[in-house]
Amino acid sequence: MGTQHIVEESLTDSTLPLQRLVVELNKRLEEKDNVIDQQRDAIEHHKHQQQLLEERIRWLINGRYRSKSETDDRQLALFNEAEVLVDQAETSEQDDSASVTVKTHQRRGKRRALPKDAPRIRIEHDLPDEDKLCRCCGEPMGKIGEEKSEQLDIVPEKIVVLEHIRFRYACNHCHDAVLTAPLPVQPLPKSNASAGLLAYLIVMKYVDGLPLHRIEKIFQRLEYHQPRSTLARWMIQVAELSVPLIERLLTHARQQPFMHADETPVQVLKEVNRAPQSHSYMWAIRAGPPHQVVVAPAHPCASRHKYILYKMIYHYDPSRGSQVLEHLLGDYQGYLQCDGWSAYPTYASQHPQVTLVGCFAHAQVKFKECLEAQKKLKADTDITQSRCRKAMHMIRVLYDIEEQCKALDEVKRHAYRQQHSLPALADLRAWVDQTLPKVAKESLLGKAVHYLHNQWDKLIRYTEHGGIPIDNNPIEQAIRKFVIGRNAWLFSDTPSGAKASAALYTLVQTAMLNGVEPYRYLRKILGDLPNIDPSHTEQLDQLLPWNVDKKNLTMPDY
Repeated sequence: MGTQHIVEESLTDSTLPLQRLVVELNKRLEEKDNVIDQQRDAIEHHKHQQQLLEERIRWLINGRYRSKSETDDRQLALFNEAEVLVDQAETSEQDDSASVTVKTHQRRGKRRALPKDAPRIRIEHDLPDEDKLCRCCGEPMGKIGEEKSEQLDIVPEKIVVLEHIRFRYACNHCHDAVLTAPLPVQPLPKSNASAGLLAYLIVMKYVDGLPLHRIEKIFQRLEYHQPRSTLARWMIQVAELSVPLIERLLTHARQQPFMHADETPVQVLKEVNRAPQSHSYMWAIRAGPPHQVVVAPAHPCASRHKYILYKMIYHYDPSRGSQVLEHLLGDYQGYLQCDGWSAYPTYASQHPQVTLVGCFAHAQVKFKECLEAQKKLKADTDITQSRCRKAMHMIRVLYDIEEQCKALDEVKRHAYRQQHSLPALADLRAWVDQTLPKVAKESLLGKAVHYLHNQWDKLIRYTEHGGIPIDNNPIEQAIRKFVIGRNAWLFSDTPSGAKASAALYTLVQTAMLNGVEPYRYLRKILGDLPNIDPSHTEQLDQLLPWNVDKKNLTMPDY
């Protein structure tokens, strides 16, 4: 027994280091497994980040170098317009006439009439004397009538010099008292620019999008040499003259029950305490009654009664913060439709009487951008593409409902939305709740889904009122007018120039939005503003586009 005990004890003593070794090895293996798991997680994280960066790069490349069809891209169509119109030669002979179905047959519409108020020049065409003799008896034929056909012609810009002759009078006896007829008050005193010239410059720059250096060259071809610096100074002075009128326009805008708002970057080189490369912002506000459908006439400057008296305000500011909205809107009460930028909820939180409305166009475009970024990938993105298409289809259903009820009045449209839009929105909300936990928040799809989730209460608010539109596209279209001009002149040199651009864009865009031809309107108000005291608000209101008498917006005879 003693020998056996000694053997067992020796075996135990000999296996003790082995057990310790096994435990130590297991511990080290566990540590290695943990390191491997951490490295595997790090690799997966880096792969995920790489996918996000590749997705971002594809999105940026698609945005800059996206291939576009010439039939869909209006910009490219400008370069092959003649070739495109060749295919329409047969239909163009009808001068854009439409076919009209009358009971049992189809009749082509008549040629579109030329403007009735355009000046007419009579050009007479007569037969030679020998052809005025009757072929039967040889007797002279008598005139029994005439046939008239009209042809549109245009005369390029011409420059005239207005000579203001002021007669002087003196006493024939004492020769002391001398009186001179006064010169009418001019828009820009001590300047040789008339109201018509200033109106023409404003329309060329802020309606047609021509930068001042091109306008300068146009004038040079007409043998009128005016430096660009002078033209720029005139624009700033006209903007300063129109400040009282724009303030009245802003006052009326604040009284409207509905507003669109948006902002876009603009570069100003000489902004105080800021680098030339920094971004400032052009804000835009479109105010009016909450009504989406405007029955527009065929001509963009036709009768005013078919428009809804919208107010269009442009405002320049270096900041993109909520303080700009405080300055513009003050204590506004009503609906404010905008995108998801943080300045709008910050402003609304301080003004409970403001109700924010979201924009489904912004929500939809995020899914479209995600889908475009995934197009060149293989099967690993099939789920992402499927989800993008699903979301875009469901949003498209909402737009189809809007198309079906757009001709209804506000009460009937509200009822139609309650019946059709709310169920479609419920389906979209269920899809968002189901998809939200399955997508990475940093991905393009995740950002699109989270935008829907975070903006949901604002996005569905359009169903509360029959006149609220589903998206913010009206202001997007208005601010695009500024963007087109910005693409031509690229930047503003000084803040005063940017502020002048905002003021003049306000005047011309509000005029056109209310069906008033901008050149005639500007010619009218630039002639009247110098004679009005800025404190006389009633007189200023008479110069607002919806109050002017179109019969007084005449063209000069020369």
